[in-house]
Amino acid sequence: MLEVRMSQLSDCIRRGKIVTGPVLEAAKAKGINPDFIKHGKEPVYLGGFAETNGKNMNTLPEKITIYFAGIDGWCRCVFKGDNGRFYKTIELDPDEGFESLSREEQIALLRSLHTTDEFDGEPGWPCKLENFIFGSVNL
Repeated sequence: MLEVRMSQLSDCIRRGKIVTGPVLEAAKAKGINPDFIKHGKEPVYLGGFAETNGKNMNTLPEKITIYFAGIDGWCRCVFKGDNGRFYKTIELDPDEGFESLSREEQIALLRSLHTTDEFDGEPGWPCKLENFIFGSVNL
């Protein structure tokens, strides 16, 4: 089995490098969930990557709590996570506004949640809704 230190993998992820070759193969061989592996410049899963310290890497980090931050210049709903990162929907903000939607309608809109580098930035990668808490509600 290929041997790789977790610091090598986390360094690739932190620096935005594409994880390939021996590092990718070793990560897969160690049973690391592929959602932790970065493809291109944006991660598929954005919970952050930490050293394992003997933990099971198939277990996702704690959920990210997101809060409504406003509407960007393209009328998309923008959220800020307790991890300091921004997320946004690719669906446009409804005419009546996100905050006036029912909880079910808000969750339906959040199904189009994507990563973004900044408040007015372009949407990046889709996010798994089950990795988030909106306010106090598990999604």
